[in-house]
Amino acid sequence: MEILLRRNNPSAVSPTEAVTMLQRIRDVRIVSQSGINLLADIDSSVLPTVQELLKGWIVSPQAERIPVPDSRLKIGPRTPR
Repeated sequence: MEILLRRNNPSAVSPTEAVTMLQRIRDVRIVSQSGINLLADIDSSVLPTVQELLKGWIVSPQAERIPVPDSRLKIGPRTPR
C-alpha cells in the first residue's frame, strides 16, 4: 500500500531523518521525496509502527486517483482562424 507522509510540525524530525528511519523498517520502500512530503510503499502491517515513529507527521494511505477534467480544454465548436 502507498502512503503519503507530510511533515506538519516544525519540531518533528526532518524529511531526511524520516527517510533514514523508514529505511530501517522492513517492508518499507521510499517511492518519492519532495520537500516536506514523502510517498512510501509499505506493508499494511507496519502502518501503526510508521505512525508511532513519525510524530508530527501526517501519515495517510494514498487514496484512489480520480480523473478530473482539464480546465484548459474548451468544449464547443471550433472557430476557423
